[in-house]
Amino acid sequence: MNNQEKAGFVFCALTVIASLCWMFFSPADLEKRQNVSPLESQASSISPADKAIAAPQGNTLSAFQTDETPQSAGSVQNDSARADEKKDLLIVKSGAPSWPLPGQISTKQKNSKSGTVPADDQSSRTNLSKGSDPATAGLSSIDYDELHESLNAALAIENPEERRLRLEELGLLLSKDDPSIALEVLGLVENFEDKKTFVSGFLGALYREIPEEALYWISQITDEKLSLFSHNLIAKQWVQQDIQATYEWALQLEDSNNRLEVLEIIGKTLAKEDPLSTVEWGMQFDDEITRKRLVANTIATWAVKDMIGLADWAITLPETEENNVIIARQFSLWTQFSPQNASEWAVKVDDHDLMTKAVTTVASYWSRTNHQEAAQWLLENDQIESDQQISTLSSIVKDWSKKDPNAASNWLETVSDAELKKGISQEVGTE
Repeated sequence: MNNQEKAGFVFCALTVIASLCWMFFSPADLEKRQNVSPLESQASSISPADKAIAAPQGNTLSAFQTDETPQSAGSVQNDSARADEKKDLLIVKSGAPSWPLPGQISTKQKNSKSGTVPADDQSSRTNLSKGSDPATAGLSSIDYDELHESLNAALAIENPEERRLRLEELGLLLSKDDPSIALEVLGLVENFEDKKTFVSGFLGALYREIPEEALYWISQITDEKLSLFSHNLIAKQWVQQDIQATYEWALQLEDSNNRLEVLEIIGKTLAKEDPLSTVEWGMQFDDEITRKRLVANTIATWAVKDMIGLADWAITLPETEENNVIIARQFSLWTQFSPQNASEWAVKVDDHDLMTKAVTTVASYWSRTNHQEAAQWLLENDQIESDQQISTLSSIVKDWSKKDPNAASNWLETVSDAELKKGISQEVGTE
């Protein structure tokens, strides 16, 4: 091969290599990769819900990322797939209904930063690495000694309102400067109310800026009461932004008290929009405590929103121990504070069998606060069969006799219907 042929061969080889380089690494891609931080690279590949849900379970968060090597696309996709699989498994294992809820409750999101990591803000932080000494690490605005002085000065204030403001300001400062030192500061505060005040200022601001870091931070709290308070703070903000992601997060919380706290906040939020679907959702939980608490909270909200609608639903429930508790919660309060409305509703129920159940139920619970009025109303009701009327009146008179036998006996003497009077007397045992 002569020199001219050699030169031609080398030129061809270089051309092929240059073309391959251009295919895999275009100038635009290279420039983009140089300008994108490892944190942004990961954040763009993982959905906000996956990042937020996975945060409390791991030992590190993207907000604390120190590895300068970006994850490969395949690695991120595998992690995301494993996170989705884990969520599905947890929902099944927890005995909780899957999403969406019955009735297709709306889960419209409000515009928010939740679930995203602001790269510019994050890069300006002076994050302490785990295990570092906070006394020597310092803050970006104040050093550790100044932090101690500020904390002691705030705790020395006797005026409650001023003390609260100073502690909240200190919490806000740490959320902006160095959240990793906040647990150290919290350990220096003895009074629980002061702890809550500091956490309110700190955690609320931190969650608004870097939600994953806030979720990680509360997972490190060992005090049960403070952990419950902190989960409450996060849930109240998150549920307004992405209720489904909040639900999925709740199901992955290992602490049962924290999990129930978040589920209750979700339930109260949903109940304002669709109490019927919410109570049906609550009744699907396998865990008895969770089920009862969610149902009770929903009924309380529903009663304020639509008492008639609640009564219409409650009266259709089949006879079970738990359903009887629901009925008792509904009608005991209603007949105590508004027996006239309850009695008017009962006689207007369309279905005859349900009307009979409604009338006897209202009379029974009304009698717990006023035996005479309840008995007289039921006595004058001619819309139900006599056997049902006698049975319910007998129960009322029996209970009345235990508390005021003379009043019960005198009322029974006023009953003019001979057959009705005889039936009650036989049931009560006065004949």
